[in-house]
Amino acid sequence: MTKDVPRPKGAPNAFDKWQTITIAIFIALVGYTVMVSFPVLATALVKKAGFSEVEVGQIWGADMLGFSIGAILVAFAVAGMNRRTIILAGVVLAVAANALCLVQDSYHVMIALRAAAGVGSGIFTAVAVVTLGGTTKPVVAFNLLLFGFAFSAAAELHFLPRLTMNEIYIFFTILAALCALVVRWIPARPLNAEELALQEAGEDHVEDCAENPAHHLPHRCLLYLYQYRWLLHLY
Repeated sequence: MTKDVPRPKGAPNAFDKWQTITIAIFIALVGYTVMVSFPVLATALVKKAGFSEVEVGQIWGADMLGFSIGAILVAFAVAGMNRRTIILAGVVLAVAANALCLVQDSYHVMIALRAAAGVGSGIFTAVAVVTLGGTTKPVVAFNLLLFGFAFSAAAELHFLPRLTMNEIYIFFTILAALCALVVRWIPARPLNAEELALQEAGEDHVEDCAENPAHHLPHRCLLYLYQYRWLLHLY
């Protein structure tokens, strides 16, 4: 279990701002929306869009597979690229794919669009998870995420069945677009050399940052996220 990393006084961490933590949790919950509401979405596609149960499973399976691919792509880019740009790229992809779902009803086209929407969601969700992992107290941050997840899941499962299929796609589109409006609260880069030096100065038991368990926390989070989504896809 990863322990919270102590920081010396005067070593600021941009990831610890309450606005950053709140927005990161919001973006992560937006990314989890499709996964949470899968039972509702499956029923809606069968009853309201006329797809068979097999086709529905493949359509939403493509969405989840795309989510996993998006998270993997972020794992390779999150350390060197502007994280706000990464989020915006994911938002554009998710918004475009969900919007096109409003006018497309072909089975094969729908699979491609849901896969694209999944990649976009996986991209901005992975950055949000990494942001929470960059806080001084990641255990608290992820507990808050789980707390929010419980309430958001209950709300989505309660209200989504009342919407038409197109209204559900519009709902997904609006949520993804909101992520772009609040992206400025997400730190664009990881801690710089000076901040890392101050952090390491307060950790006498750590001689190399690479040996610090918290240094690997974002990668572990992405790995666990990928494994969970892949297992759900197989199911």
